[in-house]
Amino acid sequence: MAKAQRKLQVVEKTEPLKLDLGCGPRKREGFTGVDAIKFDGVDLVQDLRKPWQWEDGSVEEVHCSHFLEHLTGFERVHFFNELYRVLHKEDKARMNETR
Repeated sequence: MAKAQRKLQVVEKTEPLKLDLGCGPRKREGFTGVDAIKFDGVDLVQDLRKPWQWEDGSVEEVHCSHFLEHLTGFERVHFFNELYRVLHKEDKARMNETR
């Protein structure tokens, strides 16, 4: 019996998923803007205090500026748990906050 020929399937390379969380109207260039309010530049409206929609390890870079101070202590724990879950293990997150 002849071996069945297998065809290789072409897989398209997707752009790395880079999120600007709590971006408001000033989304970082090259990032997907995420905010709870639909400002100009926001690509996805999502409440980051709820479970996030991204798959485990699917995000390559995160930027978050002046957002964490708006969360309670428990909400911050949730935020960092979700960030840890979705961020690819060898990639990075950048947080900027006020003092």
